[in-house]
Amino acid sequence: MNKSFEYFIIIFLFVISLIYTNNINDIVKDKDPIMIKIKEVSEVIDTESINAIINDDELVTGISGCSVDINKSYENMKKLNNYSDKMLRYKDLIPKITSINYYDKYITGGNNLNRNISIVVYLEDSLDKLKEIDDIRLNLFLDGMLLKDSKINIPENIKVFNGGIDSYYDDVNIEWINDVIESNYNESLYCLNILKDNDSLINCSKNKMYTITPKLTAKDIYNLKKNIKNGSIIYFDENSINKLEFVSNYILKKGYNIVFLEELLNEKKCKQM
Repeated sequence: MNKSFEYFIIIFLFVISLIYTNNINDIVKDKDPIMIKIKEVSEVIDTESINAIINDDELVTGISGCSVDINKSYENMKKLNNYSDKMLRYKDLIPKITSINYYDKYITGGNNLNRNISIVVYLEDSLDKLKEIDDIRLNLFLDGMLLKDSKINIPENIKVFNGGIDSYYDDVNIEWINDVIESNYNESLYCLNILKDNDSLINCSKNKMYTITPKLTAKDIYNLKKNIKNGSIIYFDENSINKLEFVSNYILKKGYNIVFLEELLNEKKCKQM
């Protein structure tokens, strides 16, 4: 028997041994009460992803599915040799159509999975209207001229975003207004485009900002009550902000949650540990 054939036999037997050992380990693992429990729980937790809905130039965000990472969860729990919900590990199931890179669409709402609503307020002329805002979570779009001179004290229940100049966005005002917002308040993620100004949409898209175009407005309370649903975005301007308390109370009585845009439009819902 030549050496080459001997080496082949040795390698072949080694591979067979590895395969046999792995199969045995898998059988043992599958019968482990910890693994059995993880698989039972995963059947309850695992959810399918929902695609974003695109209709011409408009978009409603979708949502990632969520799946228990069975092997990582097992590895974690096996260290203590005990099952624990807190040691479960998860992974997002990204939908085929997601809003992540669609900066060139008008976002009109969030997915309908949860009873969440967002309120956006645009202020152009005066900050006095802020006094009428109590503890409601709001997304406040400020005209750049209101941010030009000094920092404004903003309550924690309010996120500040770029309102452009006279509701128009160009590269220059996007840059300096974003700098002010991000230096003093929060990340500047969104533009507000009520009238679907295409130039503003393009300029915001170039700066990787999502454009918000609400379908519901506080000016038309009847239409608002008739069409409000999971994922709705409601728009208030300076002339309708006096209706804010009434509308927010109505929303809450209907069983909706008032959330920031970041939560409403977030497509990654899988619990991360």
